[in-house]
Amino acid sequence: MKAICLLMMFVSSLTAFGSDDFAALPSYEEFDQTPGKGWRALADQKRFNEAAWSIQTYLAGHKELKVREKANLHFHAAQCLAIEGSPKSIATALAHLQDARVNPESADSHVRWNDYVAATEAFLKGDLSSLKAARARIAEGPKWNGEVANLDVVDRLVAKFGKPYADAYLDDRKESLAVLAKIAASFEVRLDETRKAKFDDKPAMRWTNTIGHATDAAMFFWMHDGRPVAVGTTFTTDGVIGHEFQSLALQPFQTRRGEKTVWQPREPGIQFESLKGAPAPAETARQRLTQIKTLARRFRAEAIKGPPAYQENDVYQLRLLAQPILRYQDPKVPELEGAVFVFAMDTDADVLLLIENRVRDGKGNWEYAFARTNPFALKAWCDDTQVWSQERVQTIDPDLPYFNITIGPFPRKEN
Repeated sequence: MKAICLLMMFVSSLTAFGSDDFAALPSYEEFDQTPGKGWRALADQKRFNEAAWSIQTYLAGHKELKVREKANLHFHAAQCLAIEGSPKSIATALAHLQDARVNPESADSHVRWNDYVAATEAFLKGDLSSLKAARARIAEGPKWNGEVANLDVVDRLVAKFGKPYADAYLDDRKESLAVLAKIAASFEVRLDETRKAKFDDKPAMRWTNTIGHATDAAMFFWMHDGRPVAVGTTFTTDGVIGHEFQSLALQPFQTRRGEKTVWQPREPGIQFESLKGAPAPAETARQRLTQIKTLARRFRAEAIKGPPAYQENDVYQLRLLAQPILRYQDPKVPELEGAVFVFAMDTDADVLLLIENRVRDGKGNWEYAFARTNPFALKAWCDDTQVWSQERVQTIDPDLPYFNITIGPFPRKEN
């Protein structure tokens, strides 16, 4: 009976994930790293026990997972169980934390991962001295922007020691998203003096990047006439809030924060290209979505990263998330629709792929465009042909389609 219940819970997770092919289990990226999908779909519904069991079932069925992927899954299972909070769940969470450690841990790692796991374990055990000892070891870790990765998270565990883990974790996540969304909403995108883009306050993605030191990040879109004209990610990096912009518009525009113009790309942010060999857009929305997903799988992308968070010329093959993070359509001609896909490293979006039904010579055609969401060098291929590349951003210029700014320290509550 227990096995049947586990299977039902895992199928529920797959259903929430929205997979088109239930014969194949979702990839690690899809199951663990995609907001609102996999086990996260259950956690979003506050079904934390079921989310943890779905992770355990996934681990049992994926022996090929990498060491760090297994560690992440065990840690997320522990978090779900700790949030549930019963004595039995806490005991199981502690067992998962034992398996969440990475051995051996790289000496030049940018993150003291095992110490972060140890801090979480100490919090759940009610062992303040061990929690503070883990905190001290983390504080000795490498710094970036003058801050140490995960130190602010562990400081919150120390501040809320003795309270339920749900109070220490969920409240902070909720408060953090509220801060990120408020900052993103403070930017006003204007196509001209009379036309203003609409800010969508529901994040299209949310992630952390322990290698890049991003404690929390949320991606938002600005829309006009049914299509995205700008995308922005507000993020916390070692206690400092930043915001990253990318134009998705086909024309220049202006972005203000209060009375100040902060970003005004002087050129289009993207350029659509014909997709060779693409079928004519189908008649129904469901068929067109299937076409869009099939076309997206013809592409691949890579990022060539560098210091301070990465080694010079580190090449990362990016993963295409199976589901688009945004679907959109012309409000007057619904069949003229499009979708935005993400190529990601772990949970961090690095490249956006837009596939859109656009009219040329009086008929609809599938076309594609790429956009960057990080400053590193990027490349993309369709089938076996390179179709797009971007050099590493050397100058942060508010007149360019890609731009980022520092907002300031993350506001900390007094405890």
